[in-house]
Amino acid sequence: MDVVQEAFIRALNCWPRIQAYDVPELWVRRVAINLAVIEMRRLRRRAAALLRLGAQRPQPQLMPQTVASPSCCAGCR
Repeated sequence: MDVVQEAFIRALNCWPRIQAYDVPELWVRRVAINLAVIEMRRLRRRAAALLRLGAQRPQPQLMPQTVASPSCCAGCR
């Protein structure tokens, strides 16, 4: 979920009320922050539930392009 996009959508829906504020941008910022916090809490609860159910903690996967091969490092020495 893109929290900034969602904050702007909510601002558009509430614009008659928000436009009267001195700095409406702060309302949008606050809504985006609140949505991000809600999303982080949701993900944390989901991870805790998966661990309680016995799911393995996911191991970070390296992308092939981020792993240096010995042939490309030979010229760096």
